Amino acid sequence: MNSLFRTSSAVLVRAFPLILSGLVPQLTSLVVLTISHAAGTPSVTALLGLTSSLTGLAFVATVGVSICTVRDLVRARKQSAAASGDPEAARVALSKALQSNWRLANSFAVSSLLLSAVFILIYSRSIPEEHSWIVWSYFLSQSLSLLVTPYFAVMNGAYQFVDRSRENLFSSVAVGLCSVGAAALCFQLSGSPSTALMAFGLSQSFISVAVLLIRLTRLSRKFRVVPWDLRFDFSAGRIVERLAGAIDGAVFMTVFLLVQMIATSISVQTGAEIALAVGVARMVVVPLKQVGLTYGRMRISGLVPSDDGKAASLGVLAVSTWAIVVPICLVIVAVGLLGRPVAGSWALSLLIVAQFLVEPFAGVLYGALKMTAGPKAGLVGLFVSYGLVASAGLVFLRQMAGDAVQFWALLLAVRVLFALLTTRAWVRFRPAVEPVAVR
Repeated sequence: MNSLFRTSSAVLVRAFPLILSGLVPQLTSLVVLTISHAAGTPSVTALLGLTSSLTGLAFVATVGVSICTVRDLVRARKQSAAASGDPEAARVALSKALQSNWRLANSFAVSSLLLSAVFILIYSRSIPEEHSWIVWSYFLSQSLSLLVTPYFAVMNGAYQFVDRSRENLFSSVAVGLCSVGAAALCFQLSGSPSTALMAFGLSQSFISVAVLLIRLTRLSRKFRVVPWDLRFDFSAGRIVERLAGAIDGAVFMTVFLLVQMIATSISVQTGAEIALAVGVARMVVVPLKQVGLTYGRMRISGLVPSDDGKAASLGVLAVSTWAIVVPICLVIVAVGLLGRPVAGSWALSLLIVAQFLVEPFAGVLYGALKMTAGPKAGLVGLFVSYGLVASAGLVFLRQMAGDAVQFWALLLAVRVLFALLTTRAWVRFRPAVEPVAVR
């Protein structure tokens, strides 16, 4: 028992900074949604929830860009040191490595913007025609904030490489605070929902571009590197390599996005309730994956006690995760008792609490499995749960014009199935022959 708590504490200490960095964007999204909902504009809340999922999907899809940027910079530094040891040669090599990833970021930026436009087109055709222009105007006004997401991933990797991870956190906090301030001004002071949305979208674009330029300038001046490149790189192998590290998160965010699109097409009120629920769930579930990844790193690095078998590791992940989510669940219940349940629904609040309690064996365990057994481990369970069961359930609920509680009951059932299949894969997996690359 003592070993269990010691290992769980060690996991939490290592994972907490990463969880905090991932929490800030999710918290920002939730606060903005709450501000718009408090302003009494459910249509605005529903649209903000949809675009938040689009932005979250773009962020998740570019996680691999950040990972590969760090790897390429490390490789460039080692190769230049082995070749000559000349500081100027090292600087040139680092600049070339950054530019190589910047060219890929250019490709990711254009692709994500085009795919987002396709989603918006599909969504705009599912709502009354008189509202579709508002959807497009908001999408276009905030498109720059979506466009720069891959470049933030390159910057995050570069700052991790130079051991300045706290600057990444400061960047997230700066964007978050400015976005919340802009939301408060736009939604509380503007009388027209369309005007408020356009003003907030333009604010998002300005904030994102300004912070990116500041980070670029600081990196260039302090380390004398030139990170940008105007060319594109659509190499299939390099793109797939960067996407491979984020497939589960991308699937999860895509399902959230589809749920919001379908719910909003049924009813604006249902879409607003789902948007708020998704904001709460995304704020917790996405950063929690770092617990599993951290435990996986410790396991392949020999930091976990040698007598820690697979059953004991499930206990470590459960204790580590529940230490975070149980207080959150208690807060949700307490807020509900005070008359403010999530999205105004006690049933929805309890379903979200149940999903959080399942997470040690779902997203967290999947992260540990991927780190320990390799990137292909657990894909069958992911496909069966979200590719088959979730898709069939969403089609059924669309035909039945389901409400927010029914949609979340489906998401919970799918998450439980995913947890069972992931646990089965964990029990049966064979460790990779070569250590999995630490991500």
